[in-house]
Amino acid sequence: MDNGKWTHDRLVAVCHLNGEDIGRLIVAAGLARDCPRFSGGRYTGADTAARRALPFPRHCKRKE
Repeated sequence: MDNGKWTHDRLVAVCHLNGEDIGRLIVAAGLARDCPRFSGGRYTGADTAARRALPFPRHCKRKE
């Protein structure tokens, strides 16, 4: 099923397993960062632990 968006020749979508947003779980576990430029800030609330442990890529900052 293709219901996501294409960006830079890659499919971008939100994935769920048993009703849980997998991206939110990964960000909350500190294994990834929310990239608000592409997520629209979807995982900002889950990003607290990851923010302290991982660097924030420049390409993730929102364009003004």
